[in-house]
Amino acid sequence: MGLAALAAAVPLVAQPPLRPRYAVRRPQTVATARPLVPTWVSGWRGRSAGEVDVSRLPGPQSEATVAVNPLNANNVIAGCNDLASPACLAFASPDGGKTWVSNALPLPAVSSEATDPSIVFDRNGVAYFCYIEVHQSGARSRILVARSGDGGATWEADPIRVTEFGAYFEDKTFIGIGPDRLNPARDALFVAWTRLNLDGSQQLLVTRSADGGETWTDPARIDDATAPGNGVIYAQPAVAVDGTVYVVWNEYGSPNFIRVARSDDGGATWQPSRVVGEVQLNLFEGDSGSYLIPAQPQRGIAASPSIGVDRSVGPRRGSVYVSWSDTASSHDDTDVFIRGSGDGGQTWGPILRVNDDRTMRSQFFPWMAVDPVNGAVNLCWYDCRRDRRNRAAHVFLARYADGLVARVRNMQVTSQPSNEAKRNADVNNYGDYLGIAAQGGIVYPCWTDSRTLKKLGEEIWVRRMVFP
Repeated sequence: MGLAALAAAVPLVAQPPLRPRYAVRRPQTVATARPLVPTWVSGWRGRSAGEVDVSRLPGPQSEATVAVNPLNANNVIAGCNDLASPACLAFASPDGGKTWVSNALPLPAVSSEATDPSIVFDRNGVAYFCYIEVHQSGARSRILVARSGDGGATWEADPIRVTEFGAYFEDKTFIGIGPDRLNPARDALFVAWTRLNLDGSQQLLVTRSADGGETWTDPARIDDATAPGNGVIYAQPAVAVDGTVYVVWNEYGSPNFIRVARSDDGGATWQPSRVVGEVQLNLFEGDSGSYLIPAQPQRGIAASPSIGVDRSVGPRRGSVYVSWSDTASSHDDTDVFIRGSGDGGQTWGPILRVNDDRTMRSQFFPWMAVDPVNGAVNLCWYDCRRDRRNRAAHVFLARYADGLVARVRNMQVTSQPSNEAKRNADVNNYGDYLGIAAQGGIVYPCWTDSRTLKKLGEEIWVRRMVFP
């Protein structure tokens, strides 16, 4: 299926004209981009598809992210880092994963690489791909957002500058979207991140756009680390149906916390943060500077919090959920946890263990998607329960369809494991996160997979799962 067919398959309402679009079919328009594979057929059949390699590229890809179009649950876009080229990559399907098209997101000539991708759709079906552009000096970075008005078939040639280069390094961005508190008839975009200043200080920041990404507010400071020497990372925004904005993050150091802050005025000001969990898993541990486990032996892992808000019309509308990973009985026995709030984050329910195995093996990098249609809470993560050596990881999924309960059955997503402990694995391993999207009972886990490590390196895989 060509680009025109992909665009035609995605129903979109009328939108203001976007900037000139960039298609990977003309890679010479971006000097740093390499030619990508043509559109291809995955072979998916039936309502619940098997997992599929959507990148099919030699060289390592990692840090998978995914979003689904609210106007068409069969239109899905996945994204990732590409460590074999400077660009972030996007993979779009208009038909539930039967066919795909690949794009390299544009980069200006002064950049050396792109990283930390995340994707959202607005209510009108416009996609926003957020990523960090690292300056060729390696010491500075800025935040970019590219838009697609045709379901990911093409992207703007000139991405929007959310921030500019300065005396700092922007790190670990995530983009969120939801109804604008100041005008519920439109959506507002939020980008949250950590700014690493040259003097060694850190700031947890958020910025907002209410005009489809054209303009962005000056960054607002959410919070600082509460203990001397601590840092802040993994800031992720989520928006409630009434426009209330929440941001979760990991304060790491000694001690370590999962914190959530709330804004009732569209992100201009923030209430004091609340501790959702105190964790033992320290992002920067010991002489290695990383929390290393057998399954992620070079990059290491983090508590990697994720947040979601129920925007459905169901009985738990407005509920806020936070997930993370933490050490259980021993260093390498890391588990996935979740906690919910029914009163806007003022109070929180019990901390629940998500993974249902009885092993002392690693579960890490959980990510969450709350279905906006039915309110189901979907989580996926990397899981080593099948490997006695605690090295080979599958992807598992848990689904809370009727609110948080003490135990929920885990589902294995992958048919074959990945093993980043092998000698030819990339030093980035799985990266820092995976992705999941949900819409009307259709769920798309998206992850880094190394089952074809010898031939292609680490690849980006997606599975389409359908629930009643």
